[in-house]
Amino acid sequence: MHKQELLEKVSKAIIQYNAQKERTGADYNIFSVLDVERKEVGTHSRILFSLMSPNGTHRQKDKYLKLFLREIDVPLPLRKRPWQVEREWVFSHGRIDFFLHCPEMCVAIEMKIDAGDQDAQLFRYEQYAKTKSDIYRVCYLTLQGSSPSQQSAQGVNEKSFQNLSFSGHIQRWLTACLEETPASSSAYSFIQQYQRLINKITEEESMSEQISDLIQGADHLRGAIAISNELNNIKAEVMRNLFERIQEECIVLDLHPDYYDDESTNYYSKGKYAPWLCYELKEFGTVGKSQNKKAVTLSICVNWALFMSVELVEIAPDEDDWGVMVPEQFGKRAAGKISAALQSVYDQLEVDKENSNILHWSYIFDSNEEKFDFAQFSESCIRLRDNDHLQLEARRIAERITVEHQRICEALNPNRPRAHDQRRSATATREGGRFRFPVRRI
Repeated sequence: MHKQELLEKVSKAIIQYNAQKERTGADYNIFSVLDVERKEVGTHSRILFSLMSPNGTHRQKDKYLKLFLREIDVPLPLRKRPWQVEREWVFSHGRIDFFLHCPEMCVAIEMKIDAGDQDAQLFRYEQYAKTKSDIYRVCYLTLQGSSPSQQSAQGVNEKSFQNLSFSGHIQRWLTACLEETPASSSAYSFIQQYQRLINKITEEESMSEQISDLIQGADHLRGAIAISNELNNIKAEVMRNLFERIQEECIVLDLHPDYYDDESTNYYSKGKYAPWLCYELKEFGTVGKSQNKKAVTLSICVNWALFMSVELVEIAPDEDDWGVMVPEQFGKRAAGKISAALQSVYDQLEVDKENSNILHWSYIFDSNEEKFDFAQFSESCIRLRDNDHLQLEARRIAERITVEHQRICEALNPNRPRAHDQRRSATATREGGRFRFPVRRI
């Protein structure tokens, strides 16, 4: 399969997936809005436990629990027994996500969304279950009912093991719960929301599997690798264009950058460097015997997402080397005159002084209040490929930067005029339409 043919087939799979989302609206639910849709412990574990627990605030007593036991084929006589549900159940050799038990039977459930298997994990659960009941079940719950790894399940009795899936077992159970719940109740609306979330994440998983199925044989793999290599270049270009447009829009607003290295964007996909755009807030000059200057900066950076931070830096005499310093390290090398200025930053930003890396940080969201996730190259990043949209987002981000810069500058420099500092770093030069700055040292 040639690159073009492979690309066309993958694009078709993605178009079909997006069309399905448009029809069902599955990607709109409260959990996705809150950006907690794939959190195993904080979202799925808590929700499943709250529904299964007879003491849950759903006010349905053990109705949902009995429906779940029916879904995983627990015999009717045992379902009639009084059951208890435990979450994050700790025993001597581990911690079980869910442990369901009655006097005659127990069920140990391990749930996986994104986490990997641990060594002998399911085997250890089985050994524990045996000590609690002669009749037991070990279940492995994943999005699509995937089998556990050999390192986790080796030695487990197949007759007592069961694969469970969110797309099948959990969705059927939730549907059964809805049928037994008054439509006017809060529990009914909550279960509907959770079903939408499961639809979203399981359909994403299904699309990934479809794409994987297209890559069969050496020729297919070569084509996929070639596309991947070119894709990294395109991603770097999108990131670089965003940073350059942000700089241009800030300059229009009379805020000039002090430090930037566009080469970092070329290596971001390899995990080596993170692009860093820096605007100085206050420079303290040299302190004591050190020839390095100290400064507080407002920085725009990408870790996995685009964010803004207030950092402490040390600048070499030639200004070719800017190094980020942790607050404790900065304080040990700084003279007393810096302490008062730092305190004004703490007061202005309500800084958590226990943060060991930076004074303050916050995500930069797009116009739809979505993070710019460059690690997964989210839809918010993909839209930046459109030049008009890129211009719109860069202007909006630049406006936020200038407001933050002005606010913190006023706290650090109470006697300074409100107009932005119009100086331009002597180390910055313009090459081929781009600003070039020294490389950041982390």
